Amino acid sequence: MLKGCVILRNVGVVTITAMNNFINNYGNRLQNYAVHYIASLIGTDVKNYVNYKFDIKLKMFVNIIMHKGVNAAKRYVIFNHFDKNVKNNYVYQQETKKECKYNYFICGSDQIWNPEYEGKPFMFATFAPPEKRIAYAASFGVSEIPEHKKEIYTKYLSEMKAISVREEAGAKIVKELTGRDVPVLIDPTLMLDKEDWQKVSKKPKYKIDGKYILTYFLGEISEKRNNYIENVAKNNGLQIIRLEASNPNKYWYGTGPAEFIWLIEHCSLMCTDSFHGSVFSVLMDVPFIVFEREDELKSMSSRIDTLLSTLKLEDRRFDNQNGEEIFKKEYAHIPEILKTERDKAIHFLKNAMELE
Repeated sequence: MLKGCVILRNVGVVTITAMNNFINNYGNRLQNYAVHYIASLIGTDVKNYVNYKFDIKLKMFVNIIMHKGVNAAKRYVIFNHFDKNVKNNYVYQQETKKECKYNYFICGSDQIWNPEYEGKPFMFATFAPPEKRIAYAASFGVSEIPEHKKEIYTKYLSEMKAISVREEAGAKIVKELTGRDVPVLIDPTLMLDKEDWQKVSKKPKYKIDGKYILTYFLGEISEKRNNYIENVAKNNGLQIIRLEASNPNKYWYGTGPAEFIWLIEHCSLMCTDSFHGSVFSVLMDVPFIVFEREDELKSMSSRIDTLLSTLKLEDRRFDNQNGEEIFKKEYAHIPEILKTERDKAIHFLKNAMELE
């Protein structure tokens, strides 16, 4: 979607990686790939900036085999294979202050500032001079910061050169804590076209018989919700491929980020409570239904609310779906919206890194 150009800046990306918290999450990996893709196309040499030893990958693999079994190890391998699409610079956290070769550090995207499990100093690039710290579509994942963390969040946010966030709720948090008005940008994954994602898409090795509904839920799946999906499948002659960690199966174990994209593109319907499950349904031009999260965690629906509002797709919510409407999609208006939002994001990045 963008033409390549001469390398003008060295950029380190500060985000949640497998090295940070040992997760294998589709959205996490795909947004990281997207940040690298866009940053490189606007004139930067970009690498993940990871504060761990390189040999931790081997230790992780051995630990997974010993405690979680061969299937989990296979899942780790398939994710690790996708990770080769991005470059990493492994450092010790205590040594990061010496790393001044980077012109800028991009913090984001993903829920790097979620106070529930992230929000660490490293995720605000506090190791670097303030003038090198940029937040690109960063997410808090929640609608408010706990009272006991507001002071430190205020300090970290105030020191950053440029901030953009992924949700309206995030912009309100920054305004409340710092007084700064910051732009709300689309998730990096939305910066790439369908054709861009097809370049890294990969058909799964397991056999798929016929048309299917794809489900990807991060929260619990209630009986009501499950019955609804099964009835839709039965009434339309579809099988169900489930990608829930709560119910691991051959599909879940054999599906990495590349296979995730392929499965969405070829499904008849996507059912999800996931932000990135929704994003890729739009990008790959398939009908989808968004369900509210059903778990005890604090609400993380703000990013989905912003997504549906921005793309004018509020009708994809579960409560608004019935009958034949389930398989209909009205996406003709999406390209124009995405063009505007993509231009906005590119302008932010170039301006923040003094490339225009």
